[in-house]
Amino acid sequence: MSVGVILSGNGTDGSQGLKAIKSQCGITFVQSETSAKFCGMPHSAIASGAADFVLSPADIAQELARISVHPYVVTTPPDKAQEVLPDGEVELRKIFTLVHKTTGVDFSHYKQTTTRRRIGRRMIVHRAHNLSEYLAYLEKHPEETQELYRDILISVTHFFRDPDAFRALVKYLSGTLRHEEPRNSFRVWVPGCATGEEVYSLAITLQELFLQEGIRPALQLFGTDLSELALGKARAGLYPENIAQDVSPEQLQRYFHKVDGHYQIGKSIRDCCVFAKQDLTHDPPFSRVDLVSCRNTLIYLDQALQKAVMPIFHYSLNEAGLLFLGPAETIDTAADLFQALDQKHKIYARKAAPVRFTVPPSLPRSPFDPPATRDFPMSASLEWQKQADQLIQNRYAPDGVVINQDLTVLQVRGRTGYYLQSAAPGTSQNLLLLAHEMLQFPIREAVLAAMAQNIPVQRKGLHLEYQGEEREINLEVVPMSSASARECYYFVVFEHTNPRPAVPSNEAPAPTPEPETFEQENTRLKQQLAEVHENLRALTEEHEAALEEQKASNEEISSANEELQSTK
Repeated sequence: MSVGVILSGNGTDGSQGLKAIKSQCGITFVQSETSAKFCGMPHSAIASGAADFVLSPADIAQELARISVHPYVVTTPPDKAQEVLPDGEVELRKIFTLVHKTTGVDFSHYKQTTTRRRIGRRMIVHRAHNLSEYLAYLEKHPEETQELYRDILISVTHFFRDPDAFRALVKYLSGTLRHEEPRNSFRVWVPGCATGEEVYSLAITLQELFLQEGIRPALQLFGTDLSELALGKARAGLYPENIAQDVSPEQLQRYFHKVDGHYQIGKSIRDCCVFAKQDLTHDPPFSRVDLVSCRNTLIYLDQALQKAVMPIFHYSLNEAGLLFLGPAETIDTAADLFQALDQKHKIYARKAAPVRFTVPPSLPRSPFDPPATRDFPMSASLEWQKQADQLIQNRYAPDGVVINQDLTVLQVRGRTGYYLQSAAPGTSQNLLLLAHEMLQFPIREAVLAAMAQNIPVQRKGLHLEYQGEEREINLEVVPMSSASARECYYFVVFEHTNPRPAVPSNEAPAPTPEPETFEQENTRLKQQLAEVHENLRALTEEHEAALEEQKASNEEISSANEELQSTK
């Protein structure tokens, strides 16, 4: 096991060394700033987030002595060394369950050597000698679940990784672009993008290629990852000076600019790159892309999960799309979906095969899943009961949609075409964008009230006219309980007032309702105008609050910048 120690000094190179050590499951130490004569290097290392321990030199020595006898630290000669990994399937299953409940990510189909190695590293940090001790620590310290999650997601990346592969990709794309009709756009998806170096490398490469070929298609790159921390760094596009080892002087001058001792990606590159959080194994993929670059991500997934995500890549790509993998990755599990163009540099072309992906992918049972219960065939009585329940739901259940806290429509129930413009089962769109104009304000106000109070909120007597039909409807927003405290869901119910039932032919027809008087119409319009004013007032208050938050954030950034300047 590697160990990194940063003591008193100036500069930032030590921070990069600690990151590299930590990414390989090493343990990192930094001298506390209060005990350091020169705190520039310790400050940089602590700010990087790569320090496991921040101690005085004496305490660092004591901790090193403790670590040296930990059972997961290899002490045998290098030629006979055998890695010792945490063992215990019951405990591992419980650990994965805790991480899944907290983060929503299931690591049971990730490479077991990798996940166990990361767990072993956290055990060393917290002085746990076996999985039972570490599980007990996790249960008592929920914040450790997030630390373990971040540790498992640590990845090593840099600009233009494997330059020969980039040159091979450029060579193939150059030949393709010369023999095809001019294109309007070129879209790239980079799943597992980490801190963004791969995305920006491809953006620079493609812009240079388009300039060389004399074409100007709109370039769009989508970088996705599970780690919000990594995505934040990718969006900032701020990297240390040592990237000059991987980026040519001409590219540094053209595509970067210096900011406080760092290199930042220029606006022309950042504007064509979008970064978003995504679970490749669970969330819907991007579509109509020309290139999927998934390099050194598949190596962290087991064989079953690799086999499951390959059809997702196949679905995402256009007919002539390319798949770009890392040097240790192959398409062995998807030879029917892709063909090799350059086996050495892992460049593959999409085959014209039927699309067969599912999200989430269908996976075999994990060794850490709880024992399966036996499935018994449904009896005839249960079958007709099930059909009756379905009939009742379709005919009598209220119309509505299930949304999350972002107002994204997750599920549609019943017939909502009268209330929503284009909702359909499986849509993933903002409810306010789908709602008809006359319902947007009431829906927004009711949803915000339900979110703030966590109780059902009703709005009755709303009028809606659509395609020549006028209805008086009731609206209700009902909070739904969630298994995860991180997510909230709401059922938005639309209910129109039932018309007066028809009377038998031998009875006198019901009297026609009198038309609305001028006073009644005036009162109704005044009420609607008051509601509009109230919603505008709420929007203004929210806008002002957002401006205050932005102002506070800007002040914090300025303060941090001044503090950084003072440390130089």
